[in-house]
Amino acid sequence: MRKSILVVGFCLALGACGFKPLYGTGDDGGPQTGLAHVTIPEPGDRFTQLIRNELLSSMAAPGSDGAGLYRLELRQTRATPAVIRSKAGLNQREMVEATVTFRLVDSRSGELLKEGRTFANIPFDRVGSEETDTPDAQVNSEFANVQAEANAGERAAIQVADDIRTRLAVYFAANPTP
Repeated sequence: MRKSILVVGFCLALGACGFKPLYGTGDDGGPQTGLAHVTIPEPGDRFTQLIRNELLSSMAAPGSDGAGLYRLELRQTRATPAVIRSKAGLNQREMVEATVTFRLVDSRSGELLKEGRTFANIPFDRVGSEETDTPDAQVNSEFANVQAEANAGERAAIQVADDIRTRLAVYFAANPTP
């Protein structure tokens, strides 16, 4: 009985403080309304296209192209340094290091509304080769290496897009779309 009274008291206090869930909807539609009005220009590279696709699929209303009041500009840098190498050079651990700068601009006035920078560091393994006839020898598979790096790049794009979407949602929660 005492616990239920505490829970009810907590819920009433939380409601009185003005707490609203980030993705909740209200009379103004919440942040989803602002997110649905964001246009993202076509990028010139594959990695930024992956970020754009992830953002559009989660921000735009179903059946729309996300055209609207705001423009989101994305600029990225990406590197793939070797982190760990084995002594024989057969295996190495690498990292996709992606840094993305984003700018939210009002399409009508050109005013900068929000800007930020986010990053993702996603590790992957690259398999080397050594010429040997033993059955347990590692095989050089360039396709496996390319696919491992591509998968790490896709995971980095998803992570970066999620962070950008959250930051934009916070912006639109504080600044509702007119």
